[in-house]
Amino acid sequence: MIKHLVLLFTSLFFLLFVRQAQAAENWVIDNFKSEINIQSDGKVQVLETIDADFGELDKHGIFRDIPYIYQLGNSQNYYIDILLLGVLQNNVPAIYESSTSGDFLHIKIGDPRQTVSGKVSYQIQYLVRGALRSFSDHDELYWDVTGDQWPVFINKASAQVTLPQNAITGITCFEGRFGVNNKCRSNLLSASQASFQARNPLLPSWGLTVVVGYKKGSIPITTLTQSPKISSQNYNPEQGKAVLTMLIVAGVFFLLGGGTIFAYWFYHGREVGKNLPLVAEYFPPEKLKPAQVGTLVDEKADSLDVTATIVDLAARGFLTITEEPKKGLLSRGDYTLTRTKKEITGLVNYEKILLQSLFKEKEEILLSDLQNKFYKDLVLVKDALYKDMIDKKYFPTNPEKLRNKYTGFGSILFFLGVILAPSAAAFEEGGYWPGFILGIFFIGIILMIFSRSFPRRTTAGYQLFRRVLGFRMFIEKAEKYKQQFMERENIFNEVLPYAIVFGLTEKFAKVFEEMGIKPTQPAWYYGTGRFNPVIFSSNISNFSSSMSSAIMASPRSGFAGGGGFSGGGFGGGGGGSW
Repeated sequence: MIKHLVLLFTSLFFLLFVRQAQAAENWVIDNFKSEINIQSDGKVQVLETIDADFGELDKHGIFRDIPYIYQLGNSQNYYIDILLLGVLQNNVPAIYESSTSGDFLHIKIGDPRQTVSGKVSYQIQYLVRGALRSFSDHDELYWDVTGDQWPVFINKASAQVTLPQNAITGITCFEGRFGVNNKCRSNLLSASQASFQARNPLLPSWGLTVVVGYKKGSIPITTLTQSPKISSQNYNPEQGKAVLTMLIVAGVFFLLGGGTIFAYWFYHGREVGKNLPLVAEYFPPEKLKPAQVGTLVDEKADSLDVTATIVDLAARGFLTITEEPKKGLLSRGDYTLTRTKKEITGLVNYEKILLQSLFKEKEEILLSDLQNKFYKDLVLVKDALYKDMIDKKYFPTNPEKLRNKYTGFGSILFFLGVILAPSAAAFEEGGYWPGFILGIFFIGIILMIFSRSFPRRTTAGYQLFRRVLGFRMFIEKAEKYKQQFMERENIFNEVLPYAIVFGLTEKFAKVFEEMGIKPTQPAWYYGTGRFNPVIFSSNISNFSSSMSSAIMASPRSGFAGGGGFSGGGFGGGGGGSW
């Protein structure tokens, strides 16, 4: 039972990120969230968080039915093996029993001697073998997250799928009743992680299904040829001294590891500099470029910084931006970028690389043509921007590489704790080994969280950062500095790229309108209608969003994202209350 407790305690980490939806008047599922981790041995670990709201009803709990025998598109049976790892109720081990009923694993949660009402959160963690399938050009996880056999509304449904390596080639998802192919929201977070969310509340007998394709052969495929023997379980919450020992050992590791990480941050990651009062700066401090400002503020060179640089280069006469007419009411707008004859003399190195990368094939390009092509050039631009910031002594080292270094180390410890957890079965009589495993797990979590704080600015960089905040205050509270705005003829075009970096584009334009200042039509932007600063700023925001998406997009090979439907694949089932 100790190995089950270890996995139960590790699952507490995920519960910190569960969001509560608004209360309903009757029995509903406010939130159904699934954390799906594909392991390096081909098994799939699933943690389901089900936030129920029973209203004023008196219930003992819920039950969950998960199929382990399937017929996927033909008469042939497919099987998966399900190992139940643990169940929580309101973040503590729950009383439950599991059994098989027909083709389903039936998990009944709750105390038959007590009833509950109102909001109750349940977590079910299990390990699946045989859920991955192989095709000619890719391998795939096709997983029915919620199942379509719930008799109640699911107000919010989401899932996150994580692979043990960077191998994802495509993602898609579906929502609705069985057999429909209504797409849900999907987001590729990295080459090893994707998230999914239903666009709408799920009606009774509706479900959420996700599909993740990945490089063929990167993860072992296990196929079960006969129905597995799934054992029944009853959880006994009495754990005695072994549990206490486990918690003490884990706590010691938590304090020692956390203290060491904090000490490292205090001496190497903490920023040094005086927090002088913010004073409005009417010009970019030290003539910083928009991308330099953006990187200094959040310690990241991201796509928004690059987009602001493109707008800044246009405002300085190196290119023009032309808004193309929309081809349909629901179509997404496109833009044409045209290189001017102005020489690149005097540009910062990352600006030169950006300009040359955009127009390396021709002098006029469509924004949509950059999709799936520019992502490699984006890396070169960001690397040059980081180098520029280091050369100027604003950062002692590359912040992104430092973050990735410690995030990776923390991830290793985190997954090492997860991988070692089942081995606690060999130490049922004591809690030292399980406590050690939990300690490694939590140290990994702390390191991943603190890794975001390890990058730091130099003393000079920090003092300049404080001045940048003063410049942002000047833009954000422009109405307080009307005189300074009135005195500068071309201030709208000059400040606009910085407003993009600060996320103040549309607010900046509205303040101009409220102050009665009428900016002139930018010579570098050609819209489809009459010039209006508010509409223009909205168009620039749309351009920024489209540009960021285009330059980040990378091709997905070996995956047919258009196929499939809700309710397909493994997982699924449903549940109810009792």
